[in-house]
Amino acid sequence: RQGACRLAIALAWDHLLAGDQVVCRGWLQRAHRLVSDAPPEPEAAALAIFEAHLALIVDHDPGAAERASVRAVTLAREVGDGDLELLGLAYQGLALVSQGRIADGMPLLDEAVAAALAGEIQDPDAAASCCCTMIYACELVYDYPRAAEWCRRLKEMAARWAYRLMLS
Repeated sequence: RQGACRLAIALAWDHLLAGDQVVCRGWLQRAHRLVSDAPPEPEAAALAIFEAHLALIVDHDPGAAERASVRAVTLAREVGDGDLELLGLAYQGLALVSQGRIADGMPLLDEAVAAALAGEIQDPDAAASCCCTMIYACELVYDYPRAAEWCRRLKEMAARWAYRLMLS
């Protein structure tokens, strides 16, 4: 069941990136069904993070994104998954910034990225996603000095990890 849920989430991401929103939402629904009766687990937190991303980027609903990201952080903490917790914090920060609550959102993004760059995140893709949310938030509010400061640190991390995707 957990593996099937992870696969459903991966397929939802793939279809979202391909522009197939209906198919994406079908896999999202499948993932929901797979975790609906289960005790808290990392897959439920990953699903909530995907929902936050979808709410922000596709549906343009930062309120729904905030609710999903708060759920992701709560679930990640319950199961002890630091990567998902920090990614959830990053999406929560982006959701707040997207609602115009910049003073509330940017500190969450700063925290998530600081932790990611300090090595608290094991998965380089999760670290890159935290960083992407920060840069996107900076673009939304024209905070280019903040983006530049973080980008200097991102370059150092990308070189240290030999992870070129981080620089894109």
